[in-house]
Amino acid sequence: MTCSMCAGAVESVVKQVPGVVSVAVNLATNTALIAYDPAVTGPRSCLEAVEGAGFEAALAAAAPATGPAPGKAVGGLPILWIVQLVLATGVQFGVGRTFYSSAYYSLKHRRPNMAVLVVLGTSAAYAYSCIAMVLAATQPRFMGHVYFESSALIITFVCLGKYIEARAKAKTGDAIAALLNLTPKTALLLDESAHGLAGIDAGAPGIAADSSSRVVGKQTAADVAADAGLLGAAKVREVPLELVQVGDVLKVLPGAAFPADGTLLAGSSSADESPITGEALPVAKQRGDGLIGGSVNGSGLVLMRAGRVGPDSVLASIVRLVQEAQANKAAMQVLADKVAAYFVPVIILLALLTFVIWIIIGYTTGLLDGLPSSSWGAASSPLLLALLHAISVLVIACPCALGLATPTVAMVATGVAARHGVLIKGAAVLELAHKVGCVVLDKTGTLTQGKCKLQQRGNKTKQQRGRSGVAMVGDGINDSPALAEADVGLAIGGGADVAAQSADILLLKDSLSDVLVALDISSRAYHRMRWNFVYAYAYNALAIPLAAGVLFPATHSLLPPWIAALAMALSSVSVVGSSLALRLYKPAQDVQAIKESAAAAAKPP
Repeated sequence: MTCSMCAGAVESVVKQVPGVVSVAVNLATNTALIAYDPAVTGPRSCLEAVEGAGFEAALAAAAPATGPAPGKAVGGLPILWIVQLVLATGVQFGVGRTFYSSAYYSLKHRRPNMAVLVVLGTSAAYAYSCIAMVLAATQPRFMGHVYFESSALIITFVCLGKYIEARAKAKTGDAIAALLNLTPKTALLLDESAHGLAGIDAGAPGIAADSSSRVVGKQTAADVAADAGLLGAAKVREVPLELVQVGDVLKVLPGAAFPADGTLLAGSSSADESPITGEALPVAKQRGDGLIGGSVNGSGLVLMRAGRVGPDSVLASIVRLVQEAQANKAAMQVLADKVAAYFVPVIILLALLTFVIWIIIGYTTGLLDGLPSSSWGAASSPLLLALLHAISVLVIACPCALGLATPTVAMVATGVAARHGVLIKGAAVLELAHKVGCVVLDKTGTLTQGKCKLQQRGNKTKQQRGRSGVAMVGDGINDSPALAEADVGLAIGGGADVAAQSADILLLKDSLSDVLVALDISSRAYHRMRWNFVYAYAYNALAIPLAAGVLFPATHSLLPPWIAALAMALSSVSVVGSSLALRLYKPAQDVQAIKESAAAAAKPP
């Protein structure tokens, strides 16, 4: 036998042998004292039962041998206990040192966290085991056990859960990482003076062109010849992207990413803007057309004039907006934070209450009478039973699941939306957007009809608000009054000026079908938030009573503290995993059908 669970297993199988009256297993001496009715059974049946459970067994010697018993160390303690003490001490104060530190600072600032629960639970199991060793060494008739494996396994499982949780949470930011990796690390810079590039700009240098801008008319033969000469220029040097300045002329090779926002100066090609705007088809580019940094050049060799660079670029603005959105709190998260502030103190009180109740039950009701005295399901004394129940309550409670329920969904949902060309400004917007039952669209020509028309739209939006959530779709600039009045404002075609938009949701493409995508993602994200939130509360509401032993009178089974710790770790991981499932998002079939119809209608005949 190697632990108290083994001792409990031996007692359990022997107890089931017909004729056995009582069983008492002593883990310290590796012996069992069995009382049985010789008219019904005998030693052979008991030995066979033990061997059938996977243990070796033999009759005890008639007289004790002199010297230390097998498996004993100096002082009368089992060698296994000494080994467990050494290993558990390393885990408790080595690996667990971060929990002690976190618990100390959280108590110092009067904001107790999960580390306090872990420290209390593991320290109680470790301290009890040390006391049991002292009693075993000083009192030869002591029949107790040690629970070093519980303290070590609790810390191990909590750390494992935190590791898995951290890896999973890192994946919620994959969308941001993917956006940051779109731009190249370097750029090919041309010397303008060496190649006579001054004055060839189709647009004013230093102004970022919109990807929708176009040059009227076609390039002349002279333009084509001039482009060919410029594209053949050989004097280029590779510079870090951080050193690219507004107005620089850059050479972009076929298949390379455009290093900055700007204007195409020479050559013609196409650009794959799908990673940024979600536009599935390549966009043709000619002289004077706007370019978005991070989009991928097609098969043509081109020159470009840098417009917006660094933090002012469209891509940097998108990344910044998504990061700000992910830091935004939903109403459900605000509620979870309030609950979490009282969670740990309440759990500590529940653990103390559990301990007191089981002390009273154990010493006044005789509940343990007739049960195996050293099994895992029934502790060797009412005191130990009460302590193990209290430890299980401490380590099974999980405030982390509550804290992760909504922010992880917001991080994944905003990242997924950005991948589809939709920028959602925070978890609060996700909550509001799922309630939308009416969408008000800006009519063609509104941009030129002045303030009166905009105010009329704002009044119509007010009239609709009493019926259901209202979304207003406009250009995000001179539709500001209506966008502000609506529950959710969506600015369409904002790819070139992300930072200037004041809407709640920005649609980077000029496609109304993306309104449906935005609302679809918001609805799915909201329902995932609600599911996570309900799951986190339900887990604690069910797990804590089980750990406290509400079923013990009927089952005579104790939830081991290390199992409680494993359940707690898995609860956090499962919440993050639920949020990560949103990464598999695909537009609903009806939404996808509308998008495909809109794309087909936009194609030239």
